[in-house]
Amino acid sequence: QYTEGPGGPLRTRITVRRMARRLRLRPGLRILDVGCGPDALLARALAGTGADVIAVDPFATEDSAPGLRIVRGDLEDLPTILDHPVDLVTAIHVLEHVPDVPRSLALISAALSPSGRLYAITPDGSSDITPPAPSAPVTLIVTQ
Repeated sequence: QYTEGPGGPLRTRITVRRMARRLRLRPGLRILDVGCGPDALLARALAGTGADVIAVDPFATEDSAPGLRIVRGDLEDLPTILDHPVDLVTAIHVLEHVPDVPRSLALISAALSPSGRLYAITPDGSSDITPPAPSAPVTLIVTQ
């Protein structure tokens, strides 16, 4: 089971602040957070920026609040979950867990608006799942 490590909520707030600057987050932005985890901490924080956020994870506890919808599902479910393209997809430590990365990226690409972006953080390339210490994760920002 997923549990937030030490400093988890604080780390999430710091991550959102960095993302807000880097990605120019603004009210009304449509965001899809894939692999949000059962508590959808990042999605909840992103919704706090005024964005419209949909969060998806196989272990998520379904919920909704103003600007936020949390759905139990995976990337294959996106065509039935989304009713319009999104401006930004976040995939934080997700791609290293999917069985078919090219298929997953194709599904993410199909969910993005023509000017949409993918913000992904993955472990470095020396490991399948967890980067060896002290390696830093790789951050990707991809635009269509």
